[in-house]
Amino acid sequence: MSPKEDFKLEQLREKAAKREVELRFHGITTSESFEWLLAYDSNLQQWKEYAEEWIKTVIRAKSTALCALSSFFKKYIIPYNITRSIHECISVRYDTPDFYEIIYAQNTSQHNALKAAKKLVTFIDWIIDEKFSVEDDLGNKLTPAEFKNPLTKYLPDSIKLSQRNESDKNVLPYRYIKELRNILCPPNATCFKDLEFAQDACDSTKGGDWFIVKKSVIYENDPDCVYRTRKTSKYEQTHKEISDEVYEMWYPGTTVALLTKLHLPLRTYQVRMLDSGEMDTYKYVQSIRNKGGEWIRNDSHLSRGTERNPFERGVLRKFKDHTTELEMTGFFINTNKMKYNPISKPARWTEMRKNHLGKAKDIKILKQMGENTFLFRNSTSIGEEHLPIRESGLNPLWYKILQNLRNSLNKMHYLKKKKQ
Repeated sequence: MSPKEDFKLEQLREKAAKREVELRFHGITTSESFEWLLAYDSNLQQWKEYAEEWIKTVIRAKSTALCALSSFFKKYIIPYNITRSIHECISVRYDTPDFYEIIYAQNTSQHNALKAAKKLVTFIDWIIDEKFSVEDDLGNKLTPAEFKNPLTKYLPDSIKLSQRNESDKNVLPYRYIKELRNILCPPNATCFKDLEFAQDACDSTKGGDWFIVKKSVIYENDPDCVYRTRKTSKYEQTHKEISDEVYEMWYPGTTVALLTKLHLPLRTYQVRMLDSGEMDTYKYVQSIRNKGGEWIRNDSHLSRGTERNPFERGVLRKFKDHTTELEMTGFFINTNKMKYNPISKPARWTEMRKNHLGKAKDIKILKQMGENTFLFRNSTSIGEEHLPIRESGLNPLWYKILQNLRNSLNKMHYLKKKKQ
């Protein structure tokens, strides 16, 4: 080898040695980053993301939590080849070894061992609560029967930690929730035109989620602009003075609202009342699919606030991590930008009726609530296009996708029985 190649090889050796030293101490300092996990195995990405998200919620004994997570990954997940799929790990069918015996058997302080073990159980509880639980319309958080915390059973009998609300009600199994998502939005869908089931399911003799528009508002080259022409009935032509053929556009709000509910543990009312952020000082723009976007000044005529005192009410929020100085976007929902249902001014809460609110509210309360630019405002409701989907607005589509799922399951059961 030439002197130049020898020098290069020596540099690589030094770099490798330094990296080995770094890996030994990763996760034991006060750093809240778990990037080091990916150096062991890139398939630990989901564990890394959840660990980083959870550790930010820990207020007390954060150092204990950080050390516990480090031991959990280094002594348990990695060497015992625990599944990299968290969904599989918390499944009632997945068998895990005794984490307490493996990590803490040699610990000289039983008190410290119990404190650290509690943190790990809390971490898994948090994952189940935040990522895999569902809420009923009363706000009760429910855990599907197919999930459990695999660590709890290994805690010493003296510890009774888990306080999650595990209901004995019939909660829709998580695998069915995934199926319902795929019915509404197939995995290969890239735009609203691909949501064919929803377009068909939302059609009815009364219009459903299809509404008449002028041809001038249609953008034929926009894949998110779903439209059609329809022959009108004699009744429409006579009593509504409509021409014999009309253009109709599909309103995707109902579908996206229901899809949001299937992805996030939100009540129906919360989803319907989400704010679009059109009054916010800044807006989030994602120019390229599957790549992070950026926050820019909102050029809407409804925009309020200043750079020093920004107005923030929309469902998407910009926040800054003061540890890393990175700007992040919270509560991201990929949905319609409402360019086919613009509004000239925000909606007043006093305009809302019982069929929007679900129950009557005192006019004084509604006045205090001020104004809102609703994300899921209903283009199909004449005179109320600026107001949110009504209380029962999601029900017809919900019933239809449940029926579709039921038919699919019955067919699978029949084919399975036939093979036997």
